[in-house]
Amino acid sequence: MLLDVAEWLVADSCAPDALVERLASSFEPALGYGHGTGLALRAFREGRPWGSCPFLCWPEGSKGNGSTARVAPVALRFYGSPNLLRQYAAMSSWVTHAHRDAIAAATLHAEALALLLAADVDAFDARRFVDDLGISAPDDVAWISRTLEQLRVAAPSPTPLPGSSMALAEVSLPIALAAMVSATNSFESAILGAAAVGGDVDTNCAITGALAGALSGATGIPQLWIRNLRAGGAPVDALVAAADRLYEMHGG
Repeated sequence: MLLDVAEWLVADSCAPDALVERLASSFEPALGYGHGTGLALRAFREGRPWGSCPFLCWPEGSKGNGSTARVAPVALRFYGSPNLLRQYAAMSSWVTHAHRDAIAAATLHAEALALLLAADVDAFDARRFVDDLGISAPDDVAWISRTLEQLRVAAPSPTPLPGSSMALAEVSLPIALAAMVSATNSFESAILGAAAVGGDVDTNCAITGALAGALSGATGIPQLWIRNLRAGGAPVDALVAAADRLYEMHGG
């Protein structure tokens, strides 16, 4: 889904229905999609109008972590343009995860990534990062305010939380932020910290990896991990090409 978002952002049309078409065309149920996302994409494939699909499972929309995990390309395309970043982050979430919590998490993650992409890894200060993130964070979402306050008090290692096994945006993003700020600028340490929490490990680590990677750059990723991805058939070259294209469009 992250690659779908990246390709959507470099295509001729960045309309929301164009993203739904990409997500639906690559939908493979065996990959373990969340229930709400799967239902929405199946319904779109069957001809249901895209605007109603996010509400088929829950009237208020999904609170899941899937749209937070796939939002990184939005940050790469629009960091430095905060209004566009928020607009496209929210749009990229809404098409499958329309709940306020999911949209807020995807947007906050994109804003965190934008700060990290512009940061100097050698001069990075975790507390300043949290303070800067708090400037743009919504103050009407209780779990976001609580998360930022906890990170301001200390830079704690992520620990198992009540409900941490749940695939919710409000669970996964705090785990990822805690893992990133406590990792002393190490991509590997951040991932291992998030993995140690348990729960929805693959998605938590994907969100953490985006944060840590935005700060460290590709050179911070252990080469063994990249080789294992290639050996496992992951679309590494396609991801790198999409990232390069987004960076070119950004003007880097």
